[in-house]
Amino acid sequence: MSVTPPKRLNKQLQEESKIDFRVYIGIVLFRWQIIALCFLYSMLAAVVYLDFAPREYRSHCNLMIYRDSRIVGKSNQRYWEYLQPHVYMLRNRKTIESVIDKLAPEFAEDMGGRYKMNPKLSVGTGKGLNPMVQISVQSSNPKYCKAFLDALIEEHKERWNNIQRQSRNPAERAGAAGGKN
Repeated sequence: MSVTPPKRLNKQLQEESKIDFRVYIGIVLFRWQIIALCFLYSMLAAVVYLDFAPREYRSHCNLMIYRDSRIVGKSNQRYWEYLQPHVYMLRNRKTIESVIDKLAPEFAEDMGGRYKMNPKLSVGTGKGLNPMVQISVQSSNPKYCKAFLDALIEEHKERWNNIQRQSRNPAERAGAAGGKN
């Protein structure tokens, strides 16, 4: 036993499924002024927004740091943890203040004072084939953004080398004292 829909319902379904493009073409032809006006208003709004929106520039880099087998063990169990001291040092308030102090003579006036020279800084680790530290600096001045990133990397390199020297010197002295016996 099959159930068939009534003839009137079947006829309505056929009429609804037909699309008459002439209706849509008629709407476009007779209402083109409204469509053009809406398009122009949206373009005007986009131009005004782009003109008044604050500009933000971003400099970023991936810093590849090789692990020293004398410092980090041979196991891969904690492979990514040796990047954490670098991330901490790059985020450290003293490091950032030191970079701002170095750049203040050149950029303080352009940035509106030293207190406005602190950019948005993002530091994290990137996992992949080669472990990397990802650094991103965001500011309203593109030259300052690049200069801050360069100075931050140099400051980090100096501080890391200083830590390495400080930890190496007592070890060398202990090794030299042990070899004299």
